[in-house]
Amino acid sequence: MVPSLLIGRGGSQGFPKKNLYPIGPENDKHPMMTYPLRAAKECKEIDEGFFSSDCSTLKLIAEHLGAKIIDRPKELATDEALADDVFLHGYEHIKEYIEKKSLNFATGFNVDLREFQIEFILLLFANAPCISSGMLSEMISILRENKEADSICTMSKYNMFSPYRMRKLSGNQHCAYWENINWERVSCDRDSGEDSYIYDCSAAIVRPRCLENIKEGTPPQKWLGKRNFLGYKQKIPALDIDF
Repeated sequence: MVPSLLIGRGGSQGFPKKNLYPIGPENDKHPMMTYPLRAAKECKEIDEGFFSSDCSTLKLIAEHLGAKIIDRPKELATDEALADDVFLHGYEHIKEYIEKKSLNFATGFNVDLREFQIEFILLLFANAPCISSGMLSEMISILRENKEADSICTMSKYNMFSPYRMRKLSGNQHCAYWENINWERVSCDRDSGEDSYIYDCSAAIVRPRCLENIKEGTPPQKWLGKRNFLGYKQKIPALDIDF
């Protein structure tokens, strides 16, 4: 079984009501949160869709699109709450749902037990709409072929933000370079160094162990696992809307 888990809250301070912001062609705009929802729903490998939120309006939209609702507690709907904890909370609810569903089948029936075993979990953000069902299918296929990998996530190339071009600014305005950088092949051309990719939060597909052992995951996105994760290159660079 491969469930999807979309998270999005209603109290954003930086971009109020961002998850409801209409995007798309002038005559066909839809709330931002519907794009990742639809991508998951239209992906043939995704069996169930879940949405975690504290906002009744967002929940209604998600429910209308067929997602099962997870009520996010207040302590996980603050500016300080971490996505790590929100994903873990949602994952626990998904496991409970699957357990209850499995109990509805009487013993003795010819049931495919794989339906009740989580193979991967698709993790999505409501403010990251740059994803399609085709991309998700490709990512799942890649992860299935790489048995040792913890996860696969969407990556966008942003050479203008390469470590070669980044600086640390101290309190006295002193500008310092990052350590351990090879300057031999670098120039003012942003593409002169190695390509730099960032996990753009459009989608991550993880094995259950990543959430079961999330405290051991590699920061800053601990849900991706212990460094052994794959990158899916976006054809067009993307970032979540808060950026």
